[in-house]
Amino acid sequence: MTSHALVLGGGGPVGIGWEAGIIKGLDDQGIHLADADLIVGTSAGSAVGTQIASGVTPAVLFEEQLAQVESETKMEFTPDLPALVAIGELWVGGLHVSQDVRAEIGALAINAKTGEEQAWIATFRTSLPSPDWPDRRLLITGVDVSTGEFMVWDRTSGVKLELAIAASCSVPGILPPVTIDGHRFMDGGVRSVSNADLAKGYDRVVVIAPSGSADNPFDRNTLLQLEEETQTLRDGGSTVEVVLPDAEALAASGPNRMDMAFLRPAAEAGLRQATAIAGQIRAAWQG
Repeated sequence: MTSHALVLGGGGPVGIGWEAGIIKGLDDQGIHLADADLIVGTSAGSAVGTQIASGVTPAVLFEEQLAQVESETKMEFTPDLPALVAIGELWVGGLHVSQDVRAEIGALAINAKTGEEQAWIATFRTSLPSPDWPDRRLLITGVDVSTGEFMVWDRTSGVKLELAIAASCSVPGILPPVTIDGHRFMDGGVRSVSNADLAKGYDRVVVIAPSGSADNPFDRNTLLQLEEETQTLRDGGSTVEVVLPDAEALAASGPNRMDMAFLRPAAEAGLRQATAIAGQIRAAWQG
């Protein structure tokens, strides 16, 4: 039997909107990525992946993202700008960010003056369709701020789902690290913005990556790492298709992927882009 994996990369709230648009648009074309045997979620992708793995339909997911833009309780971010500058000098999209460098980023993250941890976690507690891990295989990534160790959580890990998502989305210097079993964790994208290599062994893999097509050092390095990861998958026999924002989606996403004002335009751009790429994704997903 052919196995399918969906990899959802990081890209802030704007990336969540664009991913939701892509997934709904493809679903409208009869390409049901939500049926994947494995879903890998990093940062923004962990939030989207949890929703669809839990049975939220692509249409509902899309509408919920647009509704969030109108909500008075939408997420707010309190970056520590000096810490963010220092982190940016170390974190250049994941390429060659060793465990030791990840620990350096973690030290900056733990001391950054960002928002309150419990308030951050609560934003996910209230948005989950269920507090329990879904039955569908879902992997959520994070990084230990003290050691730089890469972590992958699933339903067998004994970690609350809301904590895993909050940790995976905890962008260092912008959001507080999340405490799990006495350790604190930050964004899984510090290791790789997509972590596509976790889909190793699956026959057909689609990667939806909000980061990687902009003309800046972070995205260029992100793309190089993603290309390395997907080549490893192909060398192992997987059919792989990568979806990056096209020019229209990039323009709609604005200069800052954390800016909620661009979530709706990005989601609508993703919906339009899905129509253009449906043929190639159908070939990769359905054969």
